[in-house]
Amino acid sequence: MLRVILVDDEKLSLEQLEYILNQNSQVQIVGSYNSSIEALMQIQLTQPDIVMLDIEMPQKSGIEVARKILDMQKDIFIVFITAYDEYALEAFELEAIDYIVKPFSEKRVNKTVNLIQKRKKDTSTSTSTSTSTNTNTNEETSSINQQKKLCKHHKIPVWKNDTIRLLDLSKIYYFTVNGKKAIVCTKDDSFLINETLGQLEERLTTESFLRCYKSFIVNIEHIDRIIPMFNQTYIIKLKNLDIEIPVSRHYSKQLKELLNI
Repeated sequence: MLRVILVDDEKLSLEQLEYILNQNSQVQIVGSYNSSIEALMQIQLTQPDIVMLDIEMPQKSGIEVARKILDMQKDIFIVFITAYDEYALEAFELEAIDYIVKPFSEKRVNKTVNLIQKRKKDTSTSTSTSTSTNTNTNEETSSINQQKKLCKHHKIPVWKNDTIRLLDLSKIYYFTVNGKKAIVCTKDDSFLINETLGQLEERLTTESFLRCYKSFIVNIEHIDRIIPMFNQTYIIKLKNLDIEIPVSRHYSKQLKELLNI
């Protein structure tokens, strides 16, 4: 039986979610709250398996609540329920198990419940096997950690058409900006990402990416031509794209060193 707490400041949404979950014999609702602060207190006391919470709430947002929940109890499953899809990347970065956009249906909610049941079963089996064999070595642990690092730096979560996609870094031609948010550009498409170029620059440890201007990071694997301009500046032309990406004097030294120009 999965024990779940619901948190939403909209009474109608709570009632709808309660009704759907009460039809599922695998779920027990142990609390339903309009207040995120009250919910946090009860979550700490009852330690449920799942917390389903809205994102836009007074007092504390669902994102803030989720961070506090994960500080208290790492093995809890967070499910965001919201009318807005713009927070999907933040939800993904918090490792939420799912993200349901309102209005939700019984089929969609049950899909999430089934996903959590499977994840709990897999985790339980993995823990049992690990305990019985106890054969993991420091070398194996190091290898796993290294794989996690590689996954982190060779894929990036992007949001498009109500879906989170994991985009291979090799397919990215360049990053630019729209306001404070970064835009990821491939050969045929572009995606919004909930990070600044400065944050991306820190994460992109691979040598394939180069900050070349205040509003551009370029993948050097897709460079076709570099055109010298005046005063130690350049223009980058990318394969299969018409865009001209500037290289400012500030970044030109790094470009020349990287490409042995």
